[in-house]
Amino acid sequence: MYNLNRSLELIEGMKSRIILSLICPIVLLTSCGSPSQEQVHTPTQTPKIIIATRSTPISSPSYTPNPPITQTPTITSTLTPTPSPTNTPFMFANTPLAPLHYADANHFLVRLIQIKVPSRYSAIIYFSPHHPVMYFTGAGLLVKRLDLSSNNYLSDLLGPAHSSPSFLATSPDDFLIAGSDRNRVIVWDLQSGDPVQTLEPTMNTLRGVKFNGNDILVAVDYGGNIIQWDRWSWEEISRIELHQEQKRVIFMPSGLILDDVEGILPVVDLDGHAISSIELPTLSYRFVSVSEDGQQLMILVHEGVRVFDIATGEETLFLAVEDARNVTITPDWSLFVASDADQNVHIINLSNGDYLLTQKLDVSEIRRIEISPDGNLLGLYVIGSDLMTPYIEVWGLIDENNNE
Repeated sequence: MYNLNRSLELIEGMKSRIILSLICPIVLLTSCGSPSQEQVHTPTQTPKIIIATRSTPISSPSYTPNPPITQTPTITSTLTPTPSPTNTPFMFANTPLAPLHYADANHFLVRLIQIKVPSRYSAIIYFSPHHPVMYFTGAGLLVKRLDLSSNNYLSDLLGPAHSSPSFLATSPDDFLIAGSDRNRVIVWDLQSGDPVQTLEPTMNTLRGVKFNGNDILVAVDYGGNIIQWDRWSWEEISRIELHQEQKRVIFMPSGLILDDVEGILPVVDLDGHAISSIELPTLSYRFVSVSEDGQQLMILVHEGVRVFDIATGEETLFLAVEDARNVTITPDWSLFVASDADQNVHIINLSNGDYLLTQKLDVSEIRRIEISPDGNLLGLYVIGSDLMTPYIEVWGLIDENNNE
């Protein structure tokens, strides 16, 4: 009996050792992984810097202040925290730059980048409100992105249409950008660069697109329809018919200002309810900007720019800019830039009307001008000096004493 029991114990021990020998290699194999591979990013070639010719400044047009403009805060609260704006570096493409606010007789504008584009008829330039990125268009439903901190291109934003976007708008959280062509809205994811939604709300030409906070996308069409979508489901949540054709609109934080009706600008909320109205001194005008607090409207007229109090409709400021063709302003309304028919660019301190700098650029036509939110760079859509070639250009300010 002893020998039988001993034999059974030996057999059980051998079975345990066999099972362990089979389990251990499996455990070792599952605990090992292949080494990760790092992705190597090859930056694109930095565009060549071309120094512009400086010309003698011309005399400043007159400045007629009415009651002063209320300075607006630089940060507008939203439902969720938004990224803080990032200043454009003062070292751009190896050229030391100065903020445009510092412009004086010792400074002059230089062309930092010149990008040839196919379209001679229209192009959009849009600076990101939160990051040093410039978006621009030229042909097809294509948006190009230039990283202003590295001077490299980011991936293009591609769409399914052949017409160029007329409007661009980013969400406050800077995750999405929306662009509209004639009758559709394309929404892209800014991290991946992929389109996430195509909206076709109307057969009429769209006149504007804007994110209302982080959750709502708003568009207005030529027929006077205000359309709103939920940003998460992309379902249409509202459609308001204004029964008035819209050639142009401009958005406020809580509503919009419509095209004139016999010299009157209606101000409405997003439900189409009237808030106030502004009586214009002329029927020939262009919208420029609404202040960040939604209290002031700036328009461009033949003799200069006029500013109105939106709530009362009263004019609060007139700035004479002779034969101004294109104008732009920083979001805080501290710096105003205008171009005229002679291709002069005027940099103006809006708080007192002082002309900081006037300089003639070596182009044959300036068709669009935009300023970065921090006031450090100008984006221009121009026709070159050969009278034919269209370009997107970036210009900055350098100190003449530091120019080599």
